[in-house]
Amino acid sequence: MTLSDPAGLVLALALASAACGAMAQPRRVTSTYDIGPFYQDSSRKFDPAQGRAASVKAGAPLDATAAAVSLPAGAKPPIGSRINCTAVDAAGHIWVGTDAGIAVYGAGAWQVINGASGLPVLDVRLLAFGADGSVWAGSSAGAARLLGGKWRYYASRRWLCDDDVKAIALAPPAQPDAPCDAWVQTASGVAQIAFRKSTMAEKAAYYETTVARHNRRGYVADGRLTRPGDVTSFRFDATDNDGLWTSLYVAAASFRYAATRSPEARALARKSAEAMFFLHDVTGIPGFMARAVKRNDEDIDGRDPNDPNWGYVNPKYPDYHWKDDTSSDEVDGHYMAFYIYHELVATAAEKKRIAGYIRATTNYLMDHDWYLIGPSGKHTTWGVWNPKDINDNPRWIEEHGLNSLELLCYLKVASYICGDQRFKDAYQTMARDHHYALNTVDQKTLPPLSNNHSDDELAWCAYYPLLMLEQDPALRRVYLMSLERTQRILQPEGSPFYNFMYAAVTNQPCGVEDGVEWLRNCPLDLIEWGTKNSHRADVVVQPAGDRFEQAEATRVLPNNERRATRWNSNPYVLDEGGNGTAETEGTFWLLPYWLGRYHGVIGEAGK
Repeated sequence: MTLSDPAGLVLALALASAACGAMAQPRRVTSTYDIGPFYQDSSRKFDPAQGRAASVKAGAPLDATAAAVSLPAGAKPPIGSRINCTAVDAAGHIWVGTDAGIAVYGAGAWQVINGASGLPVLDVRLLAFGADGSVWAGSSAGAARLLGGKWRYYASRRWLCDDDVKAIALAPPAQPDAPCDAWVQTASGVAQIAFRKSTMAEKAAYYETTVARHNRRGYVADGRLTRPGDVTSFRFDATDNDGLWTSLYVAAASFRYAATRSPEARALARKSAEAMFFLHDVTGIPGFMARAVKRNDEDIDGRDPNDPNWGYVNPKYPDYHWKDDTSSDEVDGHYMAFYIYHELVATAAEKKRIAGYIRATTNYLMDHDWYLIGPSGKHTTWGVWNPKDINDNPRWIEEHGLNSLELLCYLKVASYICGDQRFKDAYQTMARDHHYALNTVDQKTLPPLSNNHSDDELAWCAYYPLLMLEQDPALRRVYLMSLERTQRILQPEGSPFYNFMYAAVTNQPCGVEDGVEWLRNCPLDLIEWGTKNSHRADVVVQPAGDRFEQAEATRVLPNNERRATRWNSNPYVLDEGGNGTAETEGTFWLLPYWLGRYHGVIGEAGK
């Protein structure tokens, strides 16, 4: 769809008034979704002997196998060629695990439970009933729980010692309304899947502990584990996008401070903002920020001495190496984070300092004809916002809308924070004369172009400052067309980052409940264990793979059944690698949570 196509424009206008309601000026959402306590699941793993002893102590002996029951004469399951197990529940129903799912028998009638019913794995080898009303099914490909009418899948090293389940025992609930803990034995050991009452505030505090582990002098990014699954073997990593990941944490800590007035949040936001400032200072090129920086005495991963982009040292800071080829990712992150920090945390002196960095970067882009020119004298790989490329060069067709959105965000933030007429004039020129405002409407690309989930993250980093600041009704109308179209495409992902930010800038909640469910489900274990879901009976696989030729599902699976990833990864992908030697930190949860709290999208019951 393009705006030169009348049908495309009509569609865009229709989308702009779609299901989530008419747009309003952004400030505070008037309808808050209050979140009460919930049960958080987590996994603790034991070797076989210790696990069996612990399960007995918890009142769930793994060796106490339920007696099999016989079916009445002539009763034959309507599915499967092999009966693996049988068990009877308190109502007298006989549950039969087969190689093709579960069949339940009662009073001469059969009910089939298979993939269409939500059962993830069909070859059910054992069954267990819980006092909480749950049914657990074990297979050679993990365990599944039926509770409240919904199946939940537990597999991968995040949850189990391995996926070949040999026994399941359920402990009595610790509280009257609590789910049963499950003790799952495999050849490699025993995992206790526990359910404990928690609040969102407690979960936020937990994720702050992961950020603390990843905080390298204010830079917050991924890290490595020298021993799989062992966070005590953590090593820092200077990543390609230290600037972006750190900016997201600055935003999260700033929203937290604005929502709670926590001195700790302010200190953390300030520490990471200082780290971002240094990415500008260390290059010695006013307006050009480093992609990442490493102090020479730091024993960390991520700097390849053979990578020419790491070959830069500023004589003013001889103890540091910095990385070139700065991406639009970093620029997006800096403008968003500096705007949010400026509004919510910064002192008068800090606001003046931020204005200096914003002015230098914006002038640098303008003076170099809307290219981000590196120390080599050439533009960086992704540092392109010039109309000749964005509007006319087929090479940049996939970035046509996104890069237009980005540049308008930069100029709007610069106009607001710095007040320079030069920036205000440039904003109007790019928005109107080069039709960058219209370009934004179809910024979200779809096949046959790439469906790029990393670009989705960048787009929302640009949407927030632009829509918080833009008050011109004509331009705002166009930007909201862009936002609405993008939201309609991304809403099925259930991301609180997208759904809460949409609510914040439109004052129209949309998908908030899905975002809350995402926050609840997000696992505490953020180690990148490989996950496999393409074999599941409850999944429909897309006919074609994603842009990396990976198999995709037709729906997004819950985030506790996928590998721990940020929003820049494709949530529809079914199989993801990972051997437990990397860990993601908790910013991807903290940012939408505190943004939602600050804007009143969500609240906590009793607070």
